This record gives sequence, C-alpha cells and structure tokens, in this order.
Amino acid sequence: MKLILTLIVFFASSFAFSQKIPLNKLWVGDANNHLEVDSDAMRVEYVLEYDGKKHLIKRAYRYLTISDTLRVVEHDFNGNKNHDFIIETLTTDELKLVSLDPDSRLLAFTEIPKKVLTFRSRQMISTDTIRLEKILFSSTTCYGVCPAMEFQIDNKKQMKFHGDNYAVKKGSCTAVLTDQLYDELLKILAVSELDKLIDPKQFNIDAPTFTLEVHYNNKVRFFKSAFFPYEANELLRFLLEIPKKVELKNAEPMKILFSQ
Repeated sequence: MKLILTLIVFFASSFAFSQKIPLNKLWVGDANNHLEVDSDAMRVEYVLEYDGKKHLIKRAYRYLTISDTLRVVEHDFNGNKNHDFIIETLTTDELKLVSLDPDSRLLAFTEIPKKVLTFRSRQMISTDTIRLEKILFSSTTCYGVCPAMEFQIDNKKQMKFHGDNYAVKKGSCTAVLTDQLYDELLKILAVSELDKLIDPKQFNIDAPTFTLEVHYNNKVRFFKSAFFPYEANELLRFLLEIPKKVELKNAEPMKILFSQ
C-alpha cells in the first residue's frame, strides 16, 4: 500500500511540475550566457572569444518540455537534432539544467563542469552598487517611422533632448524626470549587468542604429549597434519611450556630446 501511495505522489508531482514550468522569462546564466524564453522559441545568447576579442552570439530554437526534460530542437541542413536537458531545479528564481549530450554546447559555449547549467532570474542578479552620473542615448531613423533623437539624463533627473524626424517633438528641449521615472531607470540599470555587457556592433540598413553611453561608478560604457544584448533590451525599450512620458519644454539649440 505504501508503495502504491508513493508512486501516486511521485507521478502527481511530476505531472504538476511539467504543467507549471515558469520558463517564459529572461534567464541569466553563470557561464556568461542568457536564455530568453517565450511560447514561440528559446533564444540563446553567449559570448565567444577568438582573435583576442569577445563576440556576442545569438541563436533561436524551438523547444518543448517532456515531464522533467527540456528538449531543444536544433535545425540545420541535415535535418533536426534534439538536445535534451534534465531540469534538475526549477523555481521562479533558479533554473538548473543537466545536459544528456556530453558534447553539447548549445546553451553555453564554455566548458561547463559536470554539464550542469545554472541560470537565475534577473531579480536575483540585481545590484545596489550602481551610482549613475549620466546616461546618453540616440536613435536613428529606419525604413519606417523610427524616431531620430538624442538625449541625456543626469543624476539630478535633468533631461536634455533634441528631436528630429518622427520624434515626439522636434528641436532642442529640456525636461525633468519624475521620481517614479528616475527610480524605474535605476531599477532597470541594476539588472542590466552593465559591467558584463558586450557591444554587438551589429548593423542593418533596415533598422535604426542605437548609441548608448552610461557614466556610472567613475566608469563609461559605450555601445553602438542596431541590436542590443538580451539583458539590455528592457533598458532600450525604456529609453525609447521616456521622451513621451516627460514634459518637454523648448530650449536653446544644444548638442548631445558622446565620448566616441
């Protein structure tokens, strides 16, 4: 009787586990890698070093869960190849995967001890050590209605803005961020892994080019690319929207000066 009850509990737990996997989020890996999971695909990002430089690699795969197994489907010219991972741990804050393929480097390029891949939620890597001095941002137009604009926000919540085609306002302006908006910016910066961010330096003639420069902790991080690392996408979305959320007041002509 005890054996029957044990089996019932085991299979019920397995079923509940397979039905409630909260995979759909951005996971931060310990091997300089990230997983961005939604209902359509699993997007993988990791750093590959060669020729003395770090290169950001992005891939997208189909996936499915089978009980406690995560199956990632890699497609190439020879067909599909399944990469299976045992889900050793899965909570809202942590994901541990054990690769069943000893040679698989699908989710992390670096050698992983015992083939255990550990990921954490973004909230778990939040830091309170960011001391923002100022942040500069610009975006260009595209083959569409992408706004051309540039602005600077300093640690006194002051914004200097210059808008061009498709921007929320043309010309030079100033604004003051509300406490709520400024706090939101700081919270996003706290989970953006500024010290680890790699500039993809990827450009596309159809897409806008974004330039981001963050001055913090007596350091300067500079990025210029059409596509940003997964962990910086929330910051990018915030910066694109913030001119619509402040009161822009006309000002004397000004230029936003980047360091590069």
